[in-house]
Amino acid sequence: MARVVWYHCFWDRKSGSGMTDLLKDPAHWRERAEEARRLAAELADPKARQTMLEIAESYDRLARRALIRTAKQMTTRQVPPGN
Repeated sequence: MARVVWYHCFWDRKSGSGMTDLLKDPAHWRERAEEARRLAAELADPKARQTMLEIAESYDRLARRALIRTAKQMTTRQVPPGN
């Protein structure tokens, strides 16, 4: 399953977007985190389960960074005069 997660990180088949777009998409990283937690719940090996939960936490951090990145872009855009 790690190979599938890796694939999702770099290219989203549905939207055709690459990594640049994904870096700005908090929902994408939240979905990956949820997927990693679902997989962790299915694992019997405690060490493997812990590793998947750590991966989920990493995806959560990426989601937070994407949210911050998007917010910064929105606040730094200049509004044309008169608007």
